[in-house]
Amino acid sequence: MKLINGFHLDGNVMCILFIGEKCLDMTVKVIYDNNKDKELIELVKFATPFFIEYIDTKTIRGRKEGFKIKSEFGAKLDPFIVVYDDEDNFLKCYWSERSNACQSFINDYNDSKN
Repeated sequence: MKLINGFHLDGNVMCILFIGEKCLDMTVKVIYDNNKDKELIELVKFATPFFIEYIDTKTIRGRKEGFKIKSEFGAKLDPFIVVYDDEDNFLKCYWSERSNACQSFINDYNDSKN
């Protein structure tokens, strides 16, 4: 198991490292084109210790920024979720052709709390 800035990367399981009561500063970028995906993440937004940035690919600015981020990982589909550490280093991304990436992110976050 490899520890990278608070994330234990072991398959699909993500564990968050807390130092005292402070979580390491992390940013989650959610690239979406369907409001249902955004609403799904917003349900857990207040329980998550990291900053969540939403990028809507239906807008001109969001399309440009979303495609730039997704092209770094060779992804084309929405929703696409990327987790960065406090120095903007990539930690983990979520996307899927069959299931919902938002649900995968939520499941990993809930698993890390248990």
